[in-house]
Amino acid sequence: MAVRLKFANDLNIFGGSRGAGGFLSTPVLIGGGYPAYGTVLSTAYGVDYEIGAEIFSPMASAYFFTQICNVNTLADGVGGTFVDWANAGNVQYKANGTHIAYGDAISFNPVEVPTDSGNYNNNTESDSSEETHNGTGGSSITPIGGHYWPVTTLIYGHSVNQQDGVPETSSNYFDNGLTDNYEYRWDGNGGYIHFWVNTTGSLYADGTEVAEGLRYTTSNTQTEVPTSSNSYYDNGQHNEDTYYWNGSGNTYTGALASNPIGSFYADGTFIASNGSTPNYTAVPTENGSNFENGTGNNHDWLWNGSGGYRNEDTPYGSYYGDGTEVDANVFRCNFINNQAEIPVGCDPPALYDNGLYSFDTVTWDGNGGYQSSNFSEQGNPFPFGTFITQNNCFACGVDGSLYGLAYFWDGSYGSYINTYP
Repeated sequence: MAVRLKFANDLNIFGGSRGAGGFLSTPVLIGGGYPAYGTVLSTAYGVDYEIGAEIFSPMASAYFFTQICNVNTLADGVGGTFVDWANAGNVQYKANGTHIAYGDAISFNPVEVPTDSGNYNNNTESDSSEETHNGTGGSSITPIGGHYWPVTTLIYGHSVNQQDGVPETSSNYFDNGLTDNYEYRWDGNGGYIHFWVNTTGSLYADGTEVAEGLRYTTSNTQTEVPTSSNSYYDNGQHNEDTYYWNGSGNTYTGALASNPIGSFYADGTFIASNGSTPNYTAVPTENGSNFENGTGNNHDWLWNGSGGYRNEDTPYGSYYGDGTEVDANVFRCNFINNQAEIPVGCDPPALYDNGLYSFDTVTWDGNGGYQSSNFSEQGNPFPFGTFITQNNCFACGVDGSLYGLAYFWDGSYGSYINTYP
């Protein structure tokens, strides 16, 4: 009976970069035959699960399996072996704290510098460090030993611009050109110290404007309209003063070199009226007198968009309405008193003025022309009770006397009443 020893190197249980090693398998050849395919030759417990997840360790600069398992080594039926990873059992993450690698010193124990700043820095340095599995497929780095950072070890530096109030009594502060530099350093006991280092920069030069936001208007610029009229109007531009540094950290006020600033009023912007002129129509057309017809032109001063001005006529009004009398003092003629016929009993009827009258005149036609018109029943009727006449037919009164029938106006247009007195 022949016996052959074989070392299988496809299953590692003793260490290595992936936490693996090797073991000895002894397939036995008896009577010229090999173990049947799938025969369990050995079982390894708690070995790296080599088809599972891996994690990279920056401390070791290598990959490590994150899980372990129990796995069998089987015969392949032709004298060889293989590891049955597909049917590995009890697969689980490596326990929390399982060693991966040792590394250099690290800083830890965060401290807020300064207090309430939200800026945290580690105040302790370890002697060395260890990377271990964390039990969930990741890793943790833990400091080993440690000590506070030595006194005056720099944490960080920062700078603050110096500022002055402008104006001096205000709460508005502006950088003056100087910068104070500070540092935070450890005090050797886990705390920190803060101190001034130096001042850099230089005060702003004389004449440097503090800030555009401090400019203020001192006056509006004006133009005489028209020339030699001694009438002045704002033209859209203005002058501004601002605050300047004096080169020694103080300020003063002065005019802007760019004065005047702003834009002139746009072309056509109204300035002032220069009077107006009515339009006239000759009535009659030939050799007649001129009469205002209801229209005309306003003469206005307007800005020209460049700071200058111009005069522009603007039409106004509308023609007088149809029937509007042109001029009562000139065109009224043919006056006729209106009359009413009054029957007077036994006397013949007679005509009597009723207080109204009519006349001819000239009126506008609503389109700038004119026309002849007659105005009738002008004026007012005689008031109620105004005596007209008394007839000569007498009647007996209540006292037995004889009275004539009297006529009076009733205050309406041409009507009358009669009664015995």
